[in-house]
Amino acid sequence: MGRPVVHVAGGGLAGSTAAIAALRKGAGVVLYEPSRFPRHKVCGEFLSPGVTGVLRSLDLDADFFAAKPAPVRRMMVRIGRAEKRGTLPETAWGLSRYTLDALLIQKAATLGAEVRRERAPSDLAGPVVTATGRPP
Repeated sequence: MGRPVVHVAGGGLAGSTAAIAALRKGAGVVLYEPSRFPRHKVCGEFLSPGVTGVLRSLDLDADFFAAKPAPVRRMMVRIGRAEKRGTLPETAWGLSRYTLDALLIQKAATLGAEVRRERAPSDLAGPVVTATGRPP
């Protein structure tokens, strides 16, 4: 009997991270991403200080810092004419969503995920992770 295969629908942040985690536990992974990927998105470019521990656990910290993320040490919140400024207690990071998506899906592929540029079939057997960001 071969190793179990996990099917992951969606190659974004959650899907690629799930694929990496499954691969690290010894499972095979088929990762489905039908969209042109990576892609530019406005969301997801601010990464809280806790991201460094997550990246370290995925063995992606060196790749992340090689991509030269911008350190974020200050914040400003504006509501109407009111403004609040402050210093963050720890350094956060700014990195384009395009670059972060590329790092994650490339790591999954490097670890052995089979990346299919298609929509996940609806009749998959075995463990399935749905990480499409929208209802199935």
